Amino acid sequence: MSYFAVILIFWILIASITKFFDLKIVPKRKGLILVVTLFFIFVIPGFLIDWIAISEGWYIFPKTTKYLLMTHLGVPIEEALFFVTVPMWIIVLWKFSRKVA
Repeated sequence: MSYFAVILIFWILIASITKFFDLKIVPKRKGLILVVTLFFIFVIPGFLIDWIAISEGWYIFPKTTKYLLMTHLGVPIEEALFFVTVPMWIIVLWKFSRKVA
């Protein structure tokens, strides 16, 4: 199973749990601030760290592996989606745990 398929499964789970349990991911202004804060804490630094590691040669993406799309910075789009998926998954699990508790 490809890396992109795993990310797709997570987004299907996010959408399903959100819809089935009627979770409000960004219900108010404070929720939006939380999402934006998580974006700046996890997504931007993660993407920049990957970019630095690739440009310095500390980490490589093998040419033999097929990626859906490479970004202009040399990071596969699957990797960039990972940095968006994980914070969203954390938010959904947090909202879900508060709803069922």
